[in-house]
Amino acid sequence: EREFYRTSLALNYEFENDWSITSTSAYNHNENITGQDNTLVRSTAPSLTVSARTQEDYSQELRVMSPQSDRIRGLAGVYYFHDDLPDGFSVVQATGARQRFDSKDGDLRVFDSFFSIS
Repeated sequence: EREFYRTSLALNYEFENDWSITSTSAYNHNENITGQDNTLVRSTAPSLTVSARTQEDYSQELRVMSPQSDRIRGLAGVYYFHDDLPDGFSVVQATGARQRFDSKDGDLRVFDSFFSIS
């Protein structure tokens, strides 16, 4: 089973002096449950693994751009990304035994800035 949501939003605004600002936001959500037969040969004791995982991430970018009709043009901005890594996952064996695996760090965060002059 899998549920997946993805959305994004881009907003642009141009000022009277032809400078512009752009904001781009994105959000992703993913939930899945997977099963796997681990029995490689015929057996009276089959091995089955079932795992569940949830993951969310979002990003934000903000850009400022000078008028493109000018002799010297510029672009500058910042970018942020945050991934809520799963807190771990559970494995259920065919016997019904459940084993939980926890991640050591549940977040990934990236921040960057950029600029260009031409």
